[in-house]
Amino acid sequence: MPAFLLFYALRGDLHSSVQELLLALVFLFYILSGLRRLIEFNLKVDAGSVAKYFEGVPTPLGAILLWVLYLLHSYALVSSPLLLGVAVIIIAVLMNSSVKVPHP
Repeated sequence: MPAFLLFYALRGDLHSSVQELLLALVFLFYILSGLRRLIEFNLKVDAGSVAKYFEGVPTPLGAILLWVLYLLHSYALVSSPLLLGVAVIIIAVLMNSSVKVPHP
């Protein structure tokens, strides 16, 4: 849901349909990365065992980071759709990376 909210918020700042298509592809990549992350997490987890770290950014944290990007855009702290699109790509890549994120 945050991906759609941010997409529609950024869509109003674009000047061409090509930019809108590229932004849509960025968010499609984010959604597919989140799905891949969830599938991989479900395949790796053993019943009853808890690891000390998540491997890659957890999907809920990725969604929270999108909310942060939405707030930055809403309060005009970051107004460039290109910069926010790059941030979304970075979040999507981090979800499927080998970055260790400790459990709370």
